[in-house]
This record gives sequence, C-alpha cells and structure tokens, in this order.
Amino acid sequence: MKDRLIEFETAKLAKEKGFDIPTIKAYKDYGKCSIKSVPVFPMEMLNYNNINTNYWNISAPTQSLLQRWLREKHNIHIPVNWVYKKSYDTDVDWYYNVKGIGLISNNLIDLDETKFNTYEDALEKGLQEALKLIK
Repeated sequence: MKDRLIEFETAKLAKEKGFDIPTIKAYKDYGKCSIKSVPVFPMEMLNYNNINTNYWNISAPTQSLLQRWLREKHNIHIPVNWVYKKSYDTDVDWYYNVKGIGLISNNLIDLDETKFNTYEDALEKGLQEALKLIK
C-alpha cells in the first residue's frame, strides 16, 4: 500500500492557495516554455525544503497530506462516501462520491452525481473542489 501523490493540476492549485508544507517530491512545470519534449513529472528532491518558492517546481504532496493541510489550516473536511444504489432492474451499483460541507462559510462540496471507481479518484476531485473554496 502506497500513498498517492496529488495530480499536477491539483498541485498547481495547492501552490496558488498557499500550500507550504515541505515535500520530497515535486512536479517540474515548464509552463509555456518551448521545451516540448520534457514532460511534467514527479522528481525526487535532494532536501526537504519547501520547493513551492521555486518558479519551476511545484510541491507534490500525497493526497493524505494535502487533505490534512486543508482540514487543519483551512477547516475544510472532504467527505468521500462509499455508495450503494439499487436500480429498478435489480442491478447493484457500488461507487464512491464526494458530498458534504466544506466548513469555510458552510460551502457545499457536492459531487453526488459523479461516480468514481476508487476512493483515491473521488478524493482527488474533492481536493480540487476544496482548494477552490479558499479565497
């Protein structure tokens, strides 16, 4: 079992919203640079410094670390639910979704109709939506 890193787009949003916990992995962001052959990728860092201060690097925390930062620093909870629904034709549908209250101004994070195959996929979307609540 291994913690999953947040995706690149989530990492960019976290950096924009002030994520400041040191990580040992990062994404290289070449932005609109003409170097097309170099992909955005996680890379090992040589030290534990917060690399979000570097223009090219974006911290790549695990989903659980970012979730904890949102909860402790911004009082935002991301509820990932395991859903069981039985349809009229007796098919059983199991999936994950995200629905609940982001505690900043009681904003609702509601992805109830969006079905995710894994907890981690649902959490990733929940992290993105929670980051958008931060002004």
